[in-house]
Amino acid sequence: MKQQNRLISRLRPFRRRWGFSQRELALLLGTSNHASVSKLEAFKVRPSANDAIAAAIIFDASIVEVFPHLYALNRQAVSDRASRLYDELQGSTHSGTRDKLDFLERLLARLSDEEPSPLTL
Repeated sequence: MKQQNRLISRLRPFRRRWGFSQRELALLLGTSNHASVSKLEAFKVRPSANDAIAAAIIFDASIVEVFPHLYALNRQAVSDRASRLYDELQGSTHSGTRDKLDFLERLLARLSDEEPSPLTL
C-alpha cells in the first residue's frame, strides 16, 4: 500500500533522543516485544489509543507531535463523516435537528479554517 509508506511517526526520534532501546520503550509502553515498537516507529501499524497516549505521557509531548499523521488521518475522517451527517440531516423536521446542523456547520468551519498540516495527505 503506497500511501501507508508515506505516513509519519516521530516515535523513533523521541526514543533515540533519550537513548532508549526499542525493548526498553516496549516495556514503558506496556508491550512485550521490541517488534511492536519497530512497527509503530515505521508506521506499519497504527498505534492503539493506549500506545499513543502512553507515548505522549512518556515523552511529555502531544499525540500530534509523536504521531502527526494519526491526527491528520482522524481529522480528515471526522470531516468526511460530519459532511455526510450534515447532508443526511438536511430537510429533517425532527426537533433538535437545527441544533445538530448548527453544531456540524461550526465543526466543519473549524476544520476548514485550521492551518493545513504540512503532513496532510
